[in-house]
Amino acid sequence: MATKSMATKSAPRKAPAAKKNPSLMTKIGDAVEAAKAKAQEVGASIAKRAEGAATEARREVRKAATVVEKKAKTAKAQVQRKVRAVEADAKKAPARKAAK
Repeated sequence: MATKSMATKSAPRKAPAAKKNPSLMTKIGDAVEAAKAKAQEVGASIAKRAEGAATEARREVRKAATVVEKKAKTAKAQVQRKVRAVEADAKKAPARKAAK
């Protein structure tokens, strides 16, 4: 028969492993992990800056396109005015010759 003292007895405990000095490989691994994290942060920062620069470039392109479009429209209107004036003069020219 089991006695009360045997029933409460548990398996022997293992002493917790004490890490006084991490091994060289552990130190290298930690350094590599820290470098990876830093590289990710820097990469994310660069990506944000590039995205901002691309947005700014698109905005500038739209502005330039608008300016060019306006200038082209103005030049077209000027040419059309000159054409109309020349046509009007051409129509009047035969009448002038006939009047002489």
